[in-house]
Amino acid sequence: MAIQQLPWDDRYDAEWAREIATWKWTQDGDVLRTEGKCPRCGHHMSREVEKADVALRVIAAGPEGDELERVTIRCNCTGPHHGRPQKELGGCGRAATLLLPLD
Repeated sequence: MAIQQLPWDDRYDAEWAREIATWKWTQDGDVLRTEGKCPRCGHHMSREVEKADVALRVIAAGPEGDELERVTIRCNCTGPHHGRPQKELGGCGRAATLLLPLD
């Protein structure tokens, strides 16, 4: 996907959420991390989660008994997006809440 200079748009996009949900998570010590190109704007974005903190907030059991955690992931790119609110440090506006399996 080519990088696009799109305006800020924080409307929910189910297709964006489905794409992000396919990303792989890696673990480094107690930190879980995922990264890739935002499906909307094409800029690099990432999300880190402290596993120790997550373990205290397990919300459900998956189909095979896996523990799941609700994690919000949003585009946090540093690309320019006209209309981005000043309180936002980055991103194009897209976000979704996923259920992250804990191993």
